[in-house]
Amino acid sequence: MNKDNEILLQNVINDTTISQEDVIKAQIELKKHVKNKDFYRIDQYKINFGTQISKNYSNLNQRRSFYSDCYFTKSNFTNTGFTGSIFSNCNFTNNLLKRTVFDSCNFRQCNFEYSINGNNTLEGTDFNNAVFVECTFEGITFDAGMASNAIFQSVSFKECVFLGMLWEAATFEDVYFDNCQMKGLNFEQCVFDNIHMNNTRLLFPTIPYIINGIKYLMQTDDNVQISSANSSSGLIKKEEYLKLLPILEKFYYGTKNYFPLANIYVAQNKYQDAYNAIINGVRVAMQLRSFRSLRSFCILLKTIPVLEPKHFNFVYECIQNEIGCQFFSSTDYYILSRYLGEVRQLLVNGKDGTVVGITIKTNIESNECDKLGILISVINSIIDYSSTNANNYIELRHYSPYEIFCQITANPECIFYIIGIIYSGLLGVDTLYKKYKENIKNEIDEKKSLAQIELIKAQTEQIKIDNLLKKEQIEKQSSEKIKHSQQIIQANQITINSISHNITAGSILNCDPIFQSYSASNNQ
Repeated sequence: MNKDNEILLQNVINDTTISQEDVIKAQIELKKHVKNKDFYRIDQYKINFGTQISKNYSNLNQRRSFYSDCYFTKSNFTNTGFTGSIFSNCNFTNNLLKRTVFDSCNFRQCNFEYSINGNNTLEGTDFNNAVFVECTFEGITFDAGMASNAIFQSVSFKECVFLGMLWEAATFEDVYFDNCQMKGLNFEQCVFDNIHMNNTRLLFPTIPYIINGIKYLMQTDDNVQISSANSSSGLIKKEEYLKLLPILEKFYYGTKNYFPLANIYVAQNKYQDAYNAIINGVRVAMQLRSFRSLRSFCILLKTIPVLEPKHFNFVYECIQNEIGCQFFSSTDYYILSRYLGEVRQLLVNGKDGTVVGITIKTNIESNECDKLGILISVINSIIDYSSTNANNYIELRHYSPYEIFCQITANPECIFYIIGIIYSGLLGVDTLYKKYKENIKNEIDEKKSLAQIELIKAQTEQIKIDNLLKKEQIEKQSSEKIKHSQQIIQANQITINSISHNITAGSILNCDPIFQSYSASNNQ
């Protein structure tokens, strides 16, 4: 650890009651109890910058380490544990990666590179729950590894070979497979989002289990083929595979395998059939105690574009009903509880969008139910007024006084508008609302200017301008809504002590940071 890092950690933990001598004595005593002395190393946070690393890490504990601009080469990582570590702008070339544990690691702009005379195989490597952003794998063989629940974003696989790789429930966003051999690869319940393939094959059985997998084959011009034992070459074209969809549909319908069935229906735009299949699948999953599959059904549900919040709520009600009408053991409840929180979150959020969490601290005591009801009514009326497409839920935190947490999912522009109205209408702080109006005015002025310069004739462009002008009119009406909300709050002697918010999910690129996170109190 370099000197700057030592100073950094000393500033975080500045406890003068424990001397360095005390720490070393504790280390000596603790090491007596373990064979792997590395568990009680002095430098618990291994921070490395710009280092070339070539050493034997076999069987060592490197958990929660930090590597930036590092070059790993000719190192032995057999049975090495890197759980929870972060790698930024690092290169891996000619290393022995055998049963290496990279679970829950974060890789940013990292490269796993081919070595002509070196080792290019990742054997039994564990990438479960790892995150890869803007990374490249080139000439790498994945042999019997795991990457379940991993996230791959803007990642390229070039001339890679996959042998018995398990990628269950992983997410692939903006991922490119170039000249890859998928000889044994489980893509079950994975999510494809804007992927591309060149001279690459997909395994026949796994395709109906890939969320957006069939839709990808329907829409792509990529050079992708499908494995088939019914072909002399062992491959068929994607068009040949798609002709088999009616047969696949009959098979999964007859066998009551609802996940691939619903996936096929979604790809064919049979949305009502897909929705019904997902409901049946959720019920069967509950009956069979296959709680882990509930998450995948919920993600698949979000790919149906015509659904409204009531449809997501009904699925959650189905889960609750199954809990109520079946006999669950304490073990069943324990296992279900591990997944139910995420399932609820997926269903409450509904369709993908920007998610904001708003915390409102009040002066309402536990015995003032009337005031609480009035405030909740005002909050709901603001959200309903702001958008008919926003999905939200309100959580009452029974402190003394009450704290209200509101989570809202909608498109970014709608979220910014709601946030501005809530701060202004409940607390009288109009900073965000003014910023929102300023952004809208700039957008309208820009469109008007373009229209004058270009003499816009296209009807679609004129419609955009008309919509912006309508939006401008709505903004003029919003001041009345803000004023009305403030009057209700004041008339009922409700005091909002503070409001804070954080956007926790969704793309909000190029927006003012004030919309990402903000807090205000009633003394501002």
